[in-house]
Amino acid sequence: EVNLSGDGVKIGVIEVFRPITDHADLTKMEVVKGGNFNADADKEPFRGEHPTAVAGIIAGGNADAKLSGVAPKSGIVAVSLASSTKGTLPESVKDSLDAVRDKGARLVNMSIGIADLNTQAAVNNEINKQVANDGMIVVASMGNNRFVSLGPAAARESIAVGALDTTFGQVAAFSNSLTPAGDPPHLIAPGEFIETTVVVPINAARTRKDAA
Repeated sequence: EVNLSGDGVKIGVIEVFRPITDHADLTKMEVVKGGNFNADADKEPFRGEHPTAVAGIIAGGNADAKLSGVAPKSGIVAVSLASSTKGTLPESVKDSLDAVRDKGARLVNMSIGIADLNTQAAVNNEINKQVANDGMIVVASMGNNRFVSLGPAAARESIAVGALDTTFGQVAAFSNSLTPAGDPPHLIAPGEFIETTVVVPINAARTRKDAA
């Protein structure tokens, strides 16, 4: 039997900032705290717009049942890289993957941009090790450089996901078309005007235009 609702499944969401925790449509979400993470690092609600939108696409459940995430009964385990107390991005990525794994999430979504190639290689190495050693599945967005993807989507063991525009069925302007190795995304789907949980103000849902 295929579990289409995600019931009993935990999914990690790793981004620079953390989702808003008191959104009415995100009732099964846990923000990882403690250890190498500072729970008070992100105080400004708007800074959590993108991870809140991603969490809604995955597991949102609208109160009037008109909107639903892909797996509305799944649980979200969210980590903010900005709240890591360690000094480098590769260390923060490793800590984040460890944290969501320890909370029972083996499927992880990552949306992170990386500008430096050396940092890129170190982050990708951490992702590849987690997949190989712990059997994790890492899904990463291909954004926002348009042509070449830098970030977790370039890791050998990640699943790179791109976005289509709604007009021409082509790669959206905000979504990358190739990894640094010249590979296309593994998956591609409509990514514009997605109805999800964006907080403006808190607990008010509106359309998220770009979802790579």
